[in-house]
Amino acid sequence: MTKDEAKYFTDTEMQLYDITSMPLTYILKSLFIKIRRKTWGKIGAKNDRIVWTVSGVSDVTDFPATFNVRNYWERNTIRSVLQEITQKHHISSACEFGCGYGRIIMVLKEFADKVVGFEREEHFIKIAKSLLPDITFYKVESFDDIERNYDGTFDLSMTNVFLQHLTDEKCQKTIECIKKMTADGHVLLIEKTDEKETTINQANENEFISRARTLNTYKRMMEPYKLIYITRRILEPTYPLQRNPCSLMLFKDDRA
Repeated sequence: MTKDEAKYFTDTEMQLYDITSMPLTYILKSLFIKIRRKTWGKIGAKNDRIVWTVSGVSDVTDFPATFNVRNYWERNTIRSVLQEITQKHHISSACEFGCGYGRIIMVLKEFADKVVGFEREEHFIKIAKSLLPDITFYKVESFDDIERNYDGTFDLSMTNVFLQHLTDEKCQKTIECIKKMTADGHVLLIEKTDEKETTINQANENEFISRARTLNTYKRMMEPYKLIYITRRILEPTYPLQRNPCSLMLFKDDRA
């Protein structure tokens, strides 16, 4: 891009990827979807679930600088929690529920011999497999019955801003699945928490949901697992929701 061309873009736009290289077909398809939404709207898509995209995995707008900083802080915070665990317990196997394209899961590989990622989106699975060949990824249709099709358990299971996008019913069922697959182990939930439960658009599971649950709600859902450690999720200083960007909640199964 030349200096003369750059004057047509705002400072915010200049922080994005090179939009001048965007294929014409992509632009036309995006325009078609915009028109379709306005004319057909939710009537035609009321039974469709949301399909997550790469940009939807993290609400970072000014790629790639902010995204790079966020990845550092998130992985570093998770790493500190796992270091505490491995001082007393060996992590032979670990997994992430809703791993997306593998943005966070590689940290588990630093501590566990075997790492598995479970994900619904086929395009995420393809990206993850190409980038992280030493990690096994499974495509699942639903997260609340994985134990029926997966033969094995884990020393550690993790979610990262995943359960907060599920209805209470789906969240509880998924947690029950996580507990079954992590018997005698640790569960690390990285989810939005608040003293008062807040929700964005929880009309049904096919719409976008952003649900901040109370800490007591997660403690109740995780019973009989016990909360043994909690810390704050650290994000970049420019993140607009610094007041409550999520909690890292570590639970332990002490029934054995």
